[in-house]
Amino acid sequence: MPRLAFSTPRLRVLPIQDALANPRGFNAELSQILTPPVLAPLPPSLQLKGRSITEWIATQSANSDVLVIRDRDKTALIGLMLLHIEPAATPDCHLGYLIAETNWGQGFATELLEGFITFCRANFPAIKLLAGVDADNPASARVLKKAGFTARPNPQSPTGTLFQLELP
Repeated sequence: MPRLAFSTPRLRVLPIQDALANPRGFNAELSQILTPPVLAPLPPSLQLKGRSITEWIATQSANSDVLVIRDRDKTALIGLMLLHIEPAATPDCHLGYLIAETNWGQGFATELLEGFITFCRANFPAIKLLAGVDADNPASARVLKKAGFTARPNPQSPTGTLFQLELP
């Protein structure tokens, strides 16, 4: 599998291991991302629930590839991207992203998805991208639709929608 890293005009997206060289500083940055409004529409497995940030990172890293989203020029932490790729002839890639509240409405999620789709087209002969969105998160649903994803009922969430994009 290719190294999961890519850039866009405003963003650098790198594996979390690159940021863990300075865990104290990184945990402080993450505390600005993992806020109640950012976490509210996410499933229970992505909630802090009394866990430390270090424990949260360990849990997410055990289940997914965790990528750090940074501003390309200022190197400020913008958010995280979570990817779970299930190997198959056409792999399924379950994706999620958390964007800092201070960066909402600036087009970072759209740019992130466009960059990731470009990365997938260059590195996978075929892949199916999947993203679940709760009804309480209409902004994320708009971003996914704008990126070309189609909506369908989510069998794992009665209040959510599953968005899908198949890349040849």
